[in-house]
Amino acid sequence: MAQLEDFTKDQRDLLVALPYRVGCWISASDDTGGGDADEAELQALNVIVTGFAEDFCKSEFVQAMMEETIAREAEWAQWTHHLEDVPGECIRATDLLLERLDRKEVTSFKLTMMEIATSVAMAYREFDHSDDISHRIKIYGRVMIERLRGIITGQRARSIDEFLNISEAEQRALDSLARALDLGNTRAKSHIAQQAETA
Repeated sequence: MAQLEDFTKDQRDLLVALPYRVGCWISASDDTGGGDADEAELQALNVIVTGFAEDFCKSEFVQAMMEETIAREAEWAQWTHHLEDVPGECIRATDLLLERLDRKEVTSFKLTMMEIATSVAMAYREFDHSDDISHRIKIYGRVMIERLRGIITGQRARSIDEFLNISEAEQRALDSLARALDLGNTRAKSHIAQQAETA
């Protein structure tokens, strides 16, 4: 199995920066919460990235990658530039990993990026009850679909509170990230997660 040290400096820089950049990109996708939301989400991102680095349930490769992300905390401020490039970077990183790692390791990388992004999106409640009825219907619809999928797949569905913390703009960004990581829709993500668990 390939190690992080086996990649070129540019490739390694791409991979190691992505966990932080993905979180920043999601945070920047919605400015309706204002500065308070941005600050809360960035604080949450620091905690989330650190927590993921300490989580030993990931693959060996992702574990090493996350540990280096933390070790390079001094560079985090530089990693907040050109966030519009993040989806393309996810595509490049996935293609790069598919050349060197087995599918289980690549799946672990993809799911880790999605979990970081989702955790950041849920860090601050930008949902506003004054939003138009169609927005609220979409949110409650997503809750019901998630619960149904949870029953079918046996996975825990996000709570309504978790969904309400994700704005429409953040959900669009999450969907875009899932496409960039070639995870497709929520159903595809659930299927991939099940495959990773049974592999």
